[in-house]
Amino acid sequence: MTVPWRGLFFSFFIVLAVISLLVACTGFGTRVGIKLALVRRDFFHSGDIETALVMVETDITGAGSTELYTKAIKKLKPKKLPQTKDAETALRDQYIINTVTEAAGEVTVDFSSRNLQGTAREEQLLIAQIVATLTGSFSEVESVRFTVDGEPAETLMGHVPIETGFSRLTDVQCRNSRG
Repeated sequence: MTVPWRGLFFSFFIVLAVISLLVACTGFGTRVGIKLALVRRDFFHSGDIETALVMVETDITGAGSTELYTKAIKKLKPKKLPQTKDAETALRDQYIINTVTEAAGEVTVDFSSRNLQGTAREEQLLIAQIVATLTGSFSEVESVRFTVDGEPAETLMGHVPIETGFSRLTDVQCRNSRG
C-alpha cells in the first residue's frame, strides 16, 4: 500500500507547524542575564541618585543586541517588573519608547513626546534607571543618549539636560543642581 502524496504532504505540514509553534513559544534567541536598576521605595523622592537605585537580576531573551537593549528597558515598566517589595520604577506605562539603536558603544533611546511628563526627580530617576540598566548589563554599552520623537532635545521632561550621552550615574543631574 502506498501513501498518497497529499497525505505525506499534510503530515509534513503538521510536523512543520508543530515545530514552528514550539520555537515561537520558547522564545527564539539568546537568553541573557541582566541587572535592572530599580528605585528603592524609601529613596524615590529623596536621597542622591547613586543610593536611590538597587540592582535586581533577571533574564531576557532576544535575537540581537538592539532587541536585547529594548527588552531590558521594557523590563523596567511596572507591568514587567520582577516581584519585589522594596523597589519600583520611574518608567511609567504611558511613556512610549519609539526606538532603541546602537552605534559604536552608544545606545540611543528615542521617546515619544506623547505623555512624557514628570517632576525633576522622576526624570532624573528615569534616565538613571535606563543608563544603569544598560551600562550595568551589557559590557559593550559605553554610554546612553536620549532623543525625543527622533530628534535631539534639550531635556525629556524639562529638567535634566540630555544633549550629550550619559556614561555614569553622576552625569544625571537636574539643571538647577548643575550650577
